[in-house]
Amino acid sequence: MTALPPRPDYANATRAELLEVVDQAHNAIEKINDWVERVKTAPNGIATVHHVDEKWAFLAMGSGLIRIPKPEFEVKSGQMVVCNSETMAIIEIAEIDATGETCTVQRLLDDKTVAVTGAGMPGERSVRKGSIAVEEADTVILDRTGSVIVAKVAKPHRAVKPAKRISFDGLGGMAETKAQLREAIEFPHTQPELFAFYGKEPPAGILLWGPPGCGKTMLGKAIATALADIYAKKGVIDDAALQSAFIYVKATELLDKFVGESEAKIRALFVRAKKHKMKFGFPAIIFIDEADAILGRRGDNNLNPLDKTIVPAFLTEMDGLEDKTATVVLATNRPDTLDPAIVRDGRIDIKIKVQRPDEAAFADIMALALNKCPLQKGLKAKTLAAKLAMNFFSPQHVLATTKRTGRAVDVPFSALASGAIAVGIIQAGIANALHRDLEAKTKTGACEDDFIRAIEASLASNAQLSNTDAINDWLAEQTATPKLMAAE
Repeated sequence: MTALPPRPDYANATRAELLEVVDQAHNAIEKINDWVERVKTAPNGIATVHHVDEKWAFLAMGSGLIRIPKPEFEVKSGQMVVCNSETMAIIEIAEIDATGETCTVQRLLDDKTVAVTGAGMPGERSVRKGSIAVEEADTVILDRTGSVIVAKVAKPHRAVKPAKRISFDGLGGMAETKAQLREAIEFPHTQPELFAFYGKEPPAGILLWGPPGCGKTMLGKAIATALADIYAKKGVIDDAALQSAFIYVKATELLDKFVGESEAKIRALFVRAKKHKMKFGFPAIIFIDEADAILGRRGDNNLNPLDKTIVPAFLTEMDGLEDKTATVVLATNRPDTLDPAIVRDGRIDIKIKVQRPDEAAFADIMALALNKCPLQKGLKAKTLAAKLAMNFFSPQHVLATTKRTGRAVDVPFSALASGAIAVGIIQAGIANALHRDLEAKTKTGACEDDFIRAIEASLASNAQLSNTDAINDWLAEQTATPKLMAAE
């Protein structure tokens, strides 16, 4: 309760001071009277406006609706209002924050209702849209009755990095793989009349499989850049378009412990691709890395019920790509674990193994990585890269020795060759040159020895890891005999 002002010294107080004390006392008395009136007033209830017609307002309360006369002031569906506890007449709009169950909008049923899914829901639920503008895949808050949307959850802010164009020509090696992807992706858009003449449809999906670090993700970005460049001639491409064209997600990011949320995230990917196609006029690339994490063969893991719902949800979205709003690219190291329904023709039409780079491709990747590196006088990036690749692929570098048909077989370190290792060696060599110049307080540029030491460090560190898969792959490529496990 508001306290009265302190008693002044009337004998010595000035007229102005006395008037100030009177004003303070008057204000305090008004606050006390206001508090007394509020204490005497009967309690009011809070309800949510379900919908309004010409004469009546329908409030969502408890497990049903209450019809009351429409107030003189405007109220809208989804608004929270203060009601008289006896007559339920709307007194005013309630100025309180919306709280309640969060759900995901699955689809718009009509201009007034939407279908949502959320935690604890066995399936979809139809709710009133209210006065909130919502779209598919939006996260919304329902009122306490779970029948009206009262607010939309703001999407988390993500800093948008400048769009980076990665062309096929900017990727070292992978000549055969790039040629296959160009034919599959570019030709339907550069030669549409010829494709229409033969009734040939562009691929709905592409599977990129192979060992880690060999450029599967980079190929996905190159696909998006290739499509953007084709449509740039129509004047619809800018950095925002290229950023929108490549929808990258790790499969594990789609997993959610709540029922229906993983399926909602999958649907959101395809909704985003549809919006991109409508805005920019060319299909997006939905790139799902580590696809085996969510699209594994159903029934292999009976303890995980998610594969029984996620795979069907993904299949449903794939089958809804008749308008070619997107090309789905799946990347995995374990294609044998994917559900057969996912990788069948008609869904994943093109399956490409991304091979480990050979010596020439390894040198090509290194040369590209050396482009921006200052070298000591007399060194050329292409020549240096060739020497480094020859060193890495030297048979003197032995990764492991296996016993085969009674004899020992040396597995070379080149069995681990990948684009990631090639770039990593160059970066480590640059770090060696940097540290050398820091100590000498000079700027001499990188030399061959900096990168040779980086190769030696890479060989030593990778030798400590489990390389069984790489060894088995190398042995399988040498002959058609069954794979052997690596021996010590």
